[in-house]
Amino acid sequence: MEWTESAIKIYVDDTHYYTFENERLQNASTDQWHWPFDHPFHFILTISAGGNWAATEGIDPNIWPQRMELDYMRVYACKS
Repeated sequence: MEWTESAIKIYVDDTHYYTFENERLQNASTDQWHWPFDHPFHFILTISAGGNWAATEGIDPNIWPQRMELDYMRVYACKS
């Protein structure tokens, strides 16, 4: 992920998947719901199970237990 003042770009294995543009730079009438990313944030890494599909279809109880193993996570600051 590349997070700049103008956009957040998402990559997986160097393949670009999505760009979330900062609409507030072009349109002063937009609010924090269009670009809430100018405040401090934390990374949350989780194995979440649920969502709309699970609410209607349920979750197979035989998939448990599960675990997430993370070797490392790197965060870099961009050089200006």
